[in-house]
Parts: sequence; C-alpha cells; structure tokens
Amino acid sequence: MFLLSQSVHQHGFKVVITGEGADEFLLGYDLFRETAVRRFMARDPHSAMRRRLTRHLYTYLPDRETLQRGLELTFQQRLDHPDARTFSHDLRWSKVASLQSYFSPDVRAQFTPDAFSRQLEAHLPQAYDQWGWAAQAQTLEIMTFMTPYLLAPQGDRVAMAHSVEGRFPFLDHRLIELVNSFPVSFKLRTLQQDKYILRQLAQPRLPATIAQRPKVPYRAPVQDIVRAKTITYVDDLLSERALRETGLFVPQLARRLLETVRTGARVSEMDEMALFGIITTQLWHQAFIEGRQPAARADLVARSTTRAPSILTHKEHPMRYPFDAAQETERLTSWTKEAILTTLKRDGAVVGVSGGVDSATVLHLLVRALGADRVVALAMPDRDSSPESAVLARHMAANLGVELIELDITPPLAALGCYEQRDDAVRRAVPGYVPGQDKMKIVLPQDLLGGATLNVFSVVVIKPDGEEIRRRLRPAEFNDIVSASNLKQRVRMMSLYREAERRNYAVAGTAQKNEHELGFFVKYGDGGADLQPLHHLYKTQVYHIAECLGVPATIRQRQPTTDTYSAECTHPSQEGHDGVPAHAATCASADENARSGRARTICRALARRSPRYSVTRLFR
Repeated sequence: MFLLSQSVHQHGFKVVITGEGADEFLLGYDLFRETAVRRFMARDPHSAMRRRLTRHLYTYLPDRETLQRGLELTFQQRLDHPDARTFSHDLRWSKVASLQSYFSPDVRAQFTPDAFSRQLEAHLPQAYDQWGWAAQAQTLEIMTFMTPYLLAPQGDRVAMAHSVEGRFPFLDHRLIELVNSFPVSFKLRTLQQDKYILRQLAQPRLPATIAQRPKVPYRAPVQDIVRAKTITYVDDLLSERALRETGLFVPQLARRLLETVRTGARVSEMDEMALFGIITTQLWHQAFIEGRQPAARADLVARSTTRAPSILTHKEHPMRYPFDAAQETERLTSWTKEAILTTLKRDGAVVGVSGGVDSATVLHLLVRALGADRVVALAMPDRDSSPESAVLARHMAANLGVELIELDITPPLAALGCYEQRDDAVRRAVPGYVPGQDKMKIVLPQDLLGGATLNVFSVVVIKPDGEEIRRRLRPAEFNDIVSASNLKQRVRMMSLYREAERRNYAVAGTAQKNEHELGFFVKYGDGGADLQPLHHLYKTQVYHIAECLGVPATIRQRQPTTDTYSAECTHPSQEGHDGVPAHAATCASADENARSGRARTICRALARRSPRYSVTRLFR
C-alpha cells in the first residue's frame, strides 16, 4: 500500500476513493459466512450434512477439495458456546495465538492468558448483548481490524506519507445508519451472495463480471519476496546473530520457517503471517530501536526513520457509543496531570487561547488537573483576528482565575513579510483587492462529494459594500498565501515556548483528531507541543468534554472559525458533517429485527435512484 500510494502521487493524483467499509457493513468477508455456518453446525455438531456446508467457503483456494476434511475438523472446534460474546472471532483468534511459539521465552512470559479478550470486552458497547450475531461480528471486526489496521497503518498513514488523501464513501455515517437498519438477508443472502443489496444496485450499472465477482482476498506474495535474489536484507534480518541481538524470537524456529518457505514447499497462511511478522518486526527494530538501516531498500527505510518531535498524546481508546464524556473527562484529567508533572517533569502548563472551543477545553482541563496557579494562558491576536476572540479569552481567564498574557503578534509577522507576501498573492488573483480596506479568505467548494466540482481552493475578497469577488487560485498564489499565513501559527508557538521555558512549564496543544486526521495543522506551529490532550477526540466528543468541564455556552455554541484571515472562515473540519467519524458509526445502531416492510420500501426507493457522482448521493 505504501508503494501504491507512492505511485499515485508520482502520477499526479492527490485524492483516491476506496471501498473500505463495504465488506464490514454489508457482510462481505468470509468471516461472516464462517460464523453463519458455525452457528448452524452448533445446533447439531454431529451432523454430516451440516459439516458439508463448509464446501461453499473459500472456493477461491487452490486444491480446495483436498482441504475439505481439514476445514470440517477446524470448524467443529469451539462450538460449545455459540452465544458467546466473541464467538465469531474466537476460532480465528485461537489460530493466531498459536504463533506465540515463535516468540522468545522472555517475550512469551509477558503474555497474560485472555488479556486481550478481557480488554476488548471492557470496551464493547453497552447494548452489545442485545444485538444479533451479525451485528456483534461486525462490531468486533470494526474494532479489531478495520479501525486500527485498515484505516490507519494500511490506509491513512501510507497514503499521507505521499500526500495522498483517501476518501471512503462507504463510511459515510448516513449510509452506515441506513445499512444498519437492514435485515441480515439484505446483506448476506446466501453463502454465495454477500453484499447482496450493493450487488443488486451495481448490476444494471456495472459489467456482470464485476458486479457478481466473488469476494477474493489479496495477500502479500510472501514466498516470492523471501526467495527473490534482489531482496538481500531478509538474510540480514533473520540471521541467528540478528535474531539473538533483538531477543524477540526463537532463532532456530524463525530460521527453520524461512528455509521451509524458500524451498517452495506448501505452507499455511498462518506460517506466511508468522514469517512476514518476524521480518517486519526485525526491520522495525533495526530502524527505530537500533537506528540503523538494512543494506537493501534503504530508500523506504529512510522514510520510516524520519522522526517527528516527541509529543505526548493521550492513549487512544476504542470508540464507544454512546460516548461517556464524564468518564473520559476524569481519565483525561488524571492523564494530563501525570503527563505534565511526572513524565515531562514540568511545574505547570502554558496554552494559547483564541476564544474557540478547543483551546477553551484544554484550558479548563489544565486548571482542573493542575490548579489555576499553575496555568498560564496566552492570547496572541494579530491584525486579522476577530475582536470577539480576545474578549472571550479575557472573560474565560478571569472566571478561572488564570493569568492571561495578551501578545499582539502583528509586528513580528509584518517584519517577516507575512502580510506583504499574502496580499501580493491575493492581488495577483484579484487585481482590485485593497489591503486594509477589503477582507479576504480562501475557501473550498461546498458539497464536494455531491457536486460536479473540483477540489481546488479559491480566494474570496469582500468589499466594504458587501460585494464578494471569488477567483480560483493557481498553485503559485495558493502556496504564497498558505506559507505566509502559516507564519501566524509558528510565531504563536514560538511565543508559547518562550513563556513556557521561562517558568519550566509545558506547552499544551489544542489540536483534536479531526484536524490531525485531515492534516489540518501547521508543522512546527500548532502541530508542535509537549502534549496534545485532545489528540484522540473527534470534534463532537470535544464538545461533550467541554460541557463536562464547564466551558461557557457562549464558547461552545460559537461558530468554529480558523481566525486566520480577515474575513470569517469556517473551520474545515466542521463543513459537511457533524464531526462524528464515519468509521466510528459502528453497528451500535444496528437492529437485526428491523421491520422487513420498511426495509423493502427503502430498497425499492434505492433501486429507482441512479448514482451519478458519489455513493452517498444514493441515500439522500
């Protein structure tokens, strides 16, 4: 996926649309068929007829018939408790657990039996036990595979490493809510008909070879990789010396597995997973722990060893809906206090305040964790800032009893050429622009997914009489405006650190997860801080935390704005949705007992509509 994203970037594309979420919410994975078969077998484990249903699974595997007996025996395991909370995944997890034998005795000693299951069950939604088997299986798959793996290391991280943005139409929260209201039969019709409703919608619009193509997983060609003569670093990584130095794996077992795979002998998927896991772990250890690079493919490893400044972020917890704001507030308070006083060994904290909900939430959190006497707030407006921001910051600091330092950053910005460079770029796009008299901002088109428009920024100039002039920005003008405007965040962060270091305080950042995932922050500006308490929270969750902390309603209800340009500019993370992450709208709203009449009505309506621009358009 890293190389694929690299190729996308090299071909000049900035945005890709992918299908993540379709298999999870429309029961497309083998896992869901497995679970249906195993639940049926559990009713009569000794029935030979029921065991034969396994013939309809994994039809894409080579020598499928020779594997039949093994599949039947495998699927007869763990049938005692079909109503267990993790029944759908227990069999797979038990198979993966067998890979622990490759770990060294010291590593295995750290594993606690059933620790993973206990931790997972602690984070399951409250209504989980009332859901049907399919909704429970979907929830586990989303919590353990889609969210932490598909959407993170295999999705956003490798894409954003090449400045490529991935968009996931199947994770639109409105679509998920609709699909979750469908009965299981609309998703998994038979063992050969998965994603049924999607295939029905696709049939008149796509070639039959695509619309009815069976689900086939793609796997890394492990044997080809380890047998390739050009990839020499595998021998270095899995040499007995390297394995002993790392101390994570049993050298004899790892070497034997490597030699077996290299002979071309048939090995199981579990063995391939084990070998690839050992190789990547060794590679990771060399790159990040030892700080050195393997001889081959140094170009890729060099990218992965580029480290960002160390920033403390709150440990991310699996999404739970409904969101327990009170519990999260208590957890955040405790973490913030420990992070500043114990981990960072600082005497207090400094935070920049703007009158917005994010900075207000962090300020209230710091006061709650440390006390008002250990917190300093900095308001750093410039000539483009809204006067309302300074007023709100003063009132908030006064109410909390916090020291407020007001610092006008207009002079240093002017000295750095911020305004001159920006205004010159705006004049090139809008020749009639008059700095100081006209207001300006840059914007994206509204309704990008629903309209036939390009994802290109425009500059908007607002005349004193209210006339608006909009011009699409060329790359040169756009880059000049953004690079000049980013000086504001960088000057503010320099000011925060100057004040923090004078007092032996830590700098608290105010970025939340929407901004982090979208890349809406300035490197070495608001992206630089000693700790980021809101890093794991989506915007909607920040509002809940703010209410628990007592942030005034005037701030919580204020329209979010970047406060960067002289014209009011809505914060991009607020445009188009309510801030709840699409992929976090899990099966919490699923209802296996949805009335079939309502579902049929919806499907008939869907069948009459014709998607033109995006999948989400179907469900309006």
